Amino acid sequence: MYLKIRDRLGYMSNTSSNFEMAGVLLGKEVRKRKTPQEKIAIIQQTMEPGMTVPHVARLPSDNKPDKRHPRRDEAADAEVLSCILDIIGDMPAYGYRRVWAILRRQSRNEGLPFVNAKRIYRIMSENNLLLLHDKPSRQQREHKGRISVKESDQRWCSDGFEFGCDDGEKLRVTFVLDCCDR
Repeated sequence: MYLKIRDRLGYMSNTSSNFEMAGVLLGKEVRKRKTPQEKIAIIQQTMEPGMTVPHVARLPSDNKPDKRHPRRDEAADAEVLSCILDIIGDMPAYGYRRVWAILRRQSRNEGLPFVNAKRIYRIMSENNLLLLHDKPSRQQREHKGRISVKESDQRWCSDGFEFGCDDGEKLRVTFVLDCCDR
């Protein structure tokens, strides 16, 4: 098994020893490069039954940045929610776009950064503050399949068809009918 992996990673067996523990500077962080032995161990893990590459990549290791920053700032969201509630308290019929426009105007006057409209929508949605959209009811017109009328010249219908002739020309026929005569 080791020989198979070594053949796959043959270029790594010729690496120099000073390369093994080299670090690459990335901004403020230093990322440790994996040694050939560590890489072989990872590949051996992926060859075990039930292990896939994405599963092995998600396994915790020493050099992964497990400390992720939370994407949402709950305190800032609470502050935005209080501003939204102040605006909606004055006029409860305001939707998220109008609330967003008012907040933008207030932020511009106070010299604060703008709040994204998608963030306003998300906060209002999480707190059930969005307006309900009721579709207007349309009259249901009943159609029973009858198109005849009692008097002539009130409703007309038309149709047409086309024939391809042997000489390549097309014969087109169209006609119009009075629905009273049907």
